Amino acid sequence: IYFPYLAASRIYRNAGPSGQPMVFVQSVNGVDRLAACCALARRYGLVAGMRLADVRALCPTLHSHSHDAASDYADLYHLALWARRYSPLTGVDERANGIWMDVAGVEHLFGGVRGLMLDCARRLRRSGLWPRFAAAPTCGAAWALAHYARPGIHIVNQTNRPFSGAAYPLAPPRIKIQQTLAPLPLAALRIDQDIDTALYRAGLHVIGDIMMMPRAPLATRFGDGLLRQLDQACGDIQESF
Repeated sequence: IYFPYLAASRIYRNAGPSGQPMVFVQSVNGVDRLAACCALARRYGLVAGMRLADVRALCPTLHSHSHDAASDYADLYHLALWARRYSPLTGVDERANGIWMDVAGVEHLFGGVRGLMLDCARRLRRSGLWPRFAAAPTCGAAWALAHYARPGIHIVNQTNRPFSGAAYPLAPPRIKIQQTLAPLPLAALRIDQDIDTALYRAGLHVIGDIMMMPRAPLATRFGDGLLRQLDQACGDIQESF
């Protein structure tokens, strides 16, 4: 479960919506850059990593706050504990604003994975949170879908049973995972920014661009980590949260 506007939700709970774009700033090498923003700021084209000075030129009316990483982690920790109403195995996603849930063996208690996610979504939205959901046989595929697929509930299932809406039935597993991940940007593989930039400059923009390429040249040029992340997402390497 990914919470793209976690910091903004905390401000809204305490002070209510301001009606103006809101960003959260941290200093990076002496330069103030965006660490997070609200949904309204995203509509203005503001994203994490932009310089605050440039952002103010684009949107003079925005409200800026210092980024509080400790409070973000505390919120995620409590959300992970709350999520144990659905599964005994939950954890904080330390890479991004999210939590993990292992729902294998418990989803039938809620009418399936989709029923579990819908119930979870309703409860979280009543609390002022707007999460993005994905479920898949691998942590990497679930993370990629939650962060980079179109907004909605995404399911990569290991059976032939069809789903309605934004869902991805899976059979056989690896082939369908590859088809699902192929159109997503390479950043969905949880790679470092410098590797993502190098891949983009080489003309490689989406995951499908590297799936069928020779592995040895990719590893030589971009490092073994790229292939490891791809293999984890596709299920060739086991991963746990």
